[in-house]
Amino acid sequence: MKKTILTACFIFLLLPLAVSAYSFKKGVSVYVPKDEVVEGNLYAVGSNLTIEGKVTGDVICAGQSINITGDIAGDVICAGQSININGNIGGNVRVAGQTINFNGRAERNAMMAGSSIITSASSTIGWDLLILGNNFELNGNIGRDLYGHAGKVNVNGQISQNIDLTNSNFIIGSAAKINGQVKYTSTKDASIDSKAVINGQVIHN
Repeated sequence: MKKTILTACFIFLLLPLAVSAYSFKKGVSVYVPKDEVVEGNLYAVGSNLTIEGKVTGDVICAGQSINITGDIAGDVICAGQSININGNIGGNVRVAGQTINFNGRAERNAMMAGSSIITSASSTIGWDLLILGNNFELNGNIGRDLYGHAGKVNVNGQISQNIDLTNSNFIIGSAAKINGQVKYTSTKDASIDSKAVINGQVIHN
């Protein structure tokens, strides 16, 4: 936990603080209820963070358990052990954690680093998704490209452009729809279901 807080503090130092309004919350439990509106950026540090309300700026946070179900107008930049995002994010998502579950909507890019990363079937990322992790499951939609590195990758969602991945175990399931090419670097051939739709080339390095 101490390491997580130090990481968050470092992130805070890199962020511009010249905003018209902001809110800083800390404690064992930090809770933003559904009927609360946070004007400007929200900075939060605690063991358990729950954001159900609306934030008109960015959310920058660190904690063990992070749950975001509210509407965030800006970016989400968080580090924690368990991160669950179910809300609508107007900007980018940049998160690092042990387990990451993304069930919401990000209008722009997403960058996710973790041991386990899962996007649900109802999730949407408007632009690109960068992943760094051990196990990754894509069940939702990506508006542009998927790229990065993961030990095991299971794709069952829709990707509007291309895939460029490094992995050791690559599975493309029956529900996958990829409008561009699939390029991957691995010592093994990918397992591609015959029902998967891939409109571009499959390139194995």
